[in-house]
Amino acid sequence: LVRSSGGKISINPQKGAPGRGLYLCRIRQCWVDGVQNGKIARATRSQVETRSAAELMAWAGNNLGASDTIRVE
Repeated sequence: LVRSSGGKISINPQKGAPGRGLYLCRIRQCWVDGVQNGKIARATRSQVETRSAAELMAWAGNNLGASDTIRVE
């Protein structure tokens, strides 16, 4: 993930976007915990907007298994 200079948090699978980056494991529950427990907000030193949180959760729901790992290309 990366937080842009404008404060938007987005998925950054290529790991090349400018901004403050962070890594999450590829287990859906890690993403749920990150959004719901404020871990992403602390790591990026910003608030996670409702829209960003919804986008992150939708991506995790569509791309991550409950305990499976995936490969992002």
